[in-house]
Amino acid sequence: MKKRILALVLAVIFAAAMTAACRSQPDDPAEPEDPDDLVIIKGEYISLSATELDLSYRDLYDEDILPLTDMPNLKFLKLQDNQISDLSPLSGLVNLETLTLEDNQISDLSPLSGLANLIYLDLGKNNITDVTPLSGLVNLQQLLLNDNQIEDVTPLSGLVNLQRLVLGANYITDIAPLSGLVNMIILNIGGNQISDLTPVSGFVDLVHLFLNNNPIDDLSPLAGLSKLEWVILGANPIDDLSPVEHVPDVWGRP
Repeated sequence: MKKRILALVLAVIFAAAMTAACRSQPDDPAEPEDPDDLVIIKGEYISLSATELDLSYRDLYDEDILPLTDMPNLKFLKLQDNQISDLSPLSGLVNLETLTLEDNQISDLSPLSGLANLIYLDLGKNNITDVTPLSGLVNLQQLLLNDNQIEDVTPLSGLVNLQRLVLGANYITDIAPLSGLVNMIILNIGGNQISDLTPVSGFVDLVHLFLNNNPIDDLSPLAGLSKLEWVILGANPIDDLSPVEHVPDVWGRP
């Protein structure tokens, strides 16, 4: 009798445990309650009211970003390392403050011309030759355009709020149009064909300066830049380093 009672008790305990386990299993994913408030990008549901979105490294093509046209509240958007060439879906995202488009297939920047609230814009590692559409983005503080095919920087001359400008690895010979960007703190013009640094002489707040891989032989325009903390000089035909003797770190000395 005792064995039967014990067996019954164990059976009851086992049944209760199984019931509890079943109840603890998650339900099947439900459809969104209000699909009208969502878009789908690469199988991911995204709220139309989102203000931040990171879609980097998703192998996105032009057609994949079309739903972004319905997301006007975005302030922060990362699309780094995709296969995007057409930026038209971004043209209405006028609230954007941060936009990262590094390492795509972009050549036409005209859809960005109206994004006047942009503070940070990364367009490095694309196929850009013409930066004219950026000329009106006067709130920009950081602009990255490295590893493109840019020759003329004249359209950037009015971006007076820039504090960081990255132009490394392009085809630039003349930086005179940049001379009015006196709020500059970080400037990268390495890997170009620049020889005259005179336009930099007025950048009195400059802290970091990349000059490597250019035909620069005269550093005298840097002599008065007292806030410089480090300069990269490698692969330039420089003999006289006295204009940068006040700089704590000078990399790539001849």
